[in-house]
Parts: sequence; structure tokens; C-alpha cells
Amino acid sequence: MEWVCIHTAQGDSEAIVIKSVLESNGIPYKEKRESLGRLYGVVVDGLGKIELFVSEDRAEEALEILDSAMLDV
Repeated sequence: MEWVCIHTAQGDSEAIVIKSVLESNGIPYKEKRESLGRLYGVVVDGLGKIELFVSEDRAEEALEILDSAMLDV
């Protein structure tokens, strides 16, 4: 199964909202975190970014759901 990035969040607050919408709609996801920003508590210029991935076959559905939830992704 291929995983595609549907959103890059700038920090935990943004990622939590996106993940909760995906979870509530039964869409499994994976995340990839940039670790240095988390270590220092900095979210700037790529530090602290969190990439959210869904399976390729659910990507369009996930983006439509996020769009209908009025989340700008």
C-alpha cells in the first residue's frame, strides 16, 4: 500500500485538528515528525513540521472531508 502526504502541519496544534477529523471519519493515517523543533519547542521554517499521510486510495476522500470541514489543507 502506498501512502501519500495530504498535509504538512506546522506544529502539534494544527496536526491534532487534522488527525481528529481523519479519525472521526475512519481514515487511517501515519505521521512523520521533524524532531529537532519538538526538542527545542520551536515551530518555524520547517522546524516542528508534521507530515500527515493516508493511503493512496483514501487520499481524495480525506482531502474532500477536510475541505468540507472547512480546514484549509
